[in-house]
Order: sequence, then structure tokens, then C-alpha cells
Amino acid sequence: MSGQVRSVRLDGTPDQVRVARRFVADTLGEQHKSRGDAVLLVSETATNAVEHTGSGDSGGHFILTVRHTETWARVTIVDEGSDNTPCFCRASADATQGRGTEILDGYALCWGITRSPDGTRVWFDVGHPVLSSALPDDTEGRGLEVELAGDTGGCRPELPQGHGTAA
Repeated sequence: MSGQVRSVRLDGTPDQVRVARRFVADTLGEQHKSRGDAVLLVSETATNAVEHTGSGDSGGHFILTVRHTETWARVTIVDEGSDNTPCFCRASADATQGRGTEILDGYALCWGITRSPDGTRVWFDVGHPVLSSALPDDTEGRGLEVELAGDTGGCRPELPQGHGTAA
């Protein structure tokens, strides 16, 4: 089984979140068991890129990449960054916002964030990983400072198999 990779550059406008959901759904196909989880999580992460980073500024954009096999997927959003530090806090019961990390914790196999001067890369894995040799090469995050967030299960952004030791 070989992995596949597709990317798209989207404008940083709210209507592009719908386009991001459709891109992930179409890329994974109707038979992918983690399609629903991936679509839910890309909705959250694309919305965050548009609402909380420079991607949402006039002329801004974000890049969406989907790497997948028949049983596993890694979705990555690279946005234009922000001067603010992402919040890894829990929302109160009556809050209408701020549940992004809880959603990622609940549905992703693992997830993380890589920040650099060029922007922020947010990634998440869904599904069941297989032998890493069957997955596409994932070198995009190497050499950058990595902050792992949530219940990562020791997952490393550069190791799609999902059970490595955190760096």
C-alpha cells in the first residue's frame, strides 16, 4: 500500500473553511474510515487559521496538505502565523468558543504544532497507522522547534506511525 499526498492553497477567508472540508473529504474518499473525523478536525483547524492568524488578514492564505493511506491520514495546515501564543486551555461549560484543543484531543490519534518565523504548522493524525515504509515521506517539520500539544501518545510530527517517543 502506498501513501498519497495532495495540497491546496486557500484564501484566508471564512468561506474557504467549507472548501477545506470538501478537499479533505474528496481526498480521502467515501470509504476512508476516518474521513468524518478528518473533516471535523480540518474545520476546526482551518477556522483557527482564518480567525486567529495572519492568514485571515486581507490577502492572507493558508496551505492544506493531506497525506494518507487506506487506514491513516495526516492533515496539516500551514498558516501565516500570529504574535499570540496558542491557548491550550479548557473552555468553561458556558463558553461559545475555545474548544479547539478539546476537539483535537478527542478525535485525533495525535496532533501538534510547529511554529517558525514563516508561520504556524498545525497537524493531526486520524485512523490507524501502518508500517511507516508504506507512508509518504514527511520531512516538512524537521529542523524546526516542535511543540507537541494534547494527548499525543508520544506521536512525533515526523513519524506518521503514531507511537514514537516525543522529542
